[in-house]
Amino acid sequence: MAAAGIGDVLIDRYELLAELGRGRSVVYRARDHRLGREVAIKKVEVGPVADAPDSEQNLARARREARATARITSPNVVAVYDVIEQDAALWLIMELVRAPSLAAIVAERGPLDEPLAAAIGLGVLDALVAAHAQGIVHRDVKPSNVLVELDPTGADEVPPDIRPEPLVKLADFGVAALRDETTQTAPGAVIGSPSYMSPEQASGKPVGPASDMWGLGALLYFAVEGEPPFDAGSAIATATAVVHEPPRPQQHPGRLSEIIGALLTKDPDARPDAARVRAALQAVAGAPADTGAVAAAAAAAPAAPAGGDETVVLRREARPAVAARFDRLPPGARRAALAAALAVVVLLVLGAALLLPGDGGERSPEADVERRDRVTTTTLLDGSTTTTVDDEDLSPRRPATTEPERPTTTREERERSRSRPTTTAPPRTTTTEEPTTTTTDEDTTPTTDGDGTPTTTEGDPPTTTSTPPSTPPSTGA
Repeated sequence: MAAAGIGDVLIDRYELLAELGRGRSVVYRARDHRLGREVAIKKVEVGPVADAPDSEQNLARARREARATARITSPNVVAVYDVIEQDAALWLIMELVRAPSLAAIVAERGPLDEPLAAAIGLGVLDALVAAHAQGIVHRDVKPSNVLVELDPTGADEVPPDIRPEPLVKLADFGVAALRDETTQTAPGAVIGSPSYMSPEQASGKPVGPASDMWGLGALLYFAVEGEPPFDAGSAIATATAVVHEPPRPQQHPGRLSEIIGALLTKDPDARPDAARVRAALQAVAGAPADTGAVAAAAAAAPAAPAGGDETVVLRREARPAVAARFDRLPPGARRAALAAALAVVVLLVLGAALLLPGDGGERSPEADVERRDRVTTTTLLDGSTTTTVDDEDLSPRRPATTEPERPTTTREERERSRSRPTTTAPPRTTTTEEPTTTTTDEDTTPTTDGDGTPTTTEGDPPTTTSTPPSTPPSTGA
């Protein structure tokens, strides 16, 4: 039997009218002849025409999407009505939403104003809260999975001070995690869109509602910036950036920046819960739009990037083993390991600083001249020289010289030396009026004072003292 195409009717009920989109699956606009309404039909290949491994995964995803969506009752979730297996394919009969995706809106208009972005975020949040209440984690919250009808009223004229609330629909629960089902993902593989998946999902760890909160933060970032918070070119590089690097700095920060930053926290336990997110978005959604700033940003913004929004399968074997082991550590152990690594780096830097020259490396010519100006060289009497810099002696140290020890004599030796005869030269005398002559030898010599009292002087050299005459001597006629 030939594969069904445009104009064909499935099970005598659903007529395929037009193709709406194509990716891993094909989406058609169709008519339900039994109920007289238009529907959307997603076709997933499961037969020989599809690659065998991917075919099984796609089939499991389609069945999971049908079961997950059937549990959720929310006006913000695209409903699934039925599932048909025909012509080696699985067909999902879904609600037809006549609205573009958020990705298409931003590509056409550029970054959105914050009140509109916050209003869209509130619709997505309502869908996620309804899914989480049924034990379902979406795991693929991204711009192409969010359909937005900006004016659901259809009015031709809207007062400028009143903007209708957009109709928001969250679609594609194909990679959703169901609380009471085992995972359908192949071992060692991660399914999702790298630019919007949470760090724990990119690392292959268990996910929970906090992972969808991360996806909402990345979605809001895209809405106000016109690009995803992470995009490193390839799926593996982007997923690595999600796990280890901060998001790109916002080019248009505003009132949503704080809640976006909180939602993009690496630690899932530190992310805000739905109640806090709702309060933050409601505060911004009710504020008037800054149309001037938004228009300028939209004019300067490039078209929304095509990459990063495709759901892919990441093989964990491509991740470095060291990074994988580090990711498996509990948060406290990871912080301790990072602190130890930082301490080692600090010690290495300090050690390098101690080994470097004190002057910081190369000296400038001016510094050398200044150093020469402070150098002083002195030549001593013995012919040696000394060099000082800033009063610091830099001369080579000479061995200290000691005077020879004087011979020591005993008392008996000194007495014998006194008893030896001593020969002295006759003193010179000068005849003056009342001359007085004093002579001392090497040992002991009697001396007469002016009053005739003898005195003794030891060890003094011979001296001659003369009293000048009161009158000059006469020389005769």
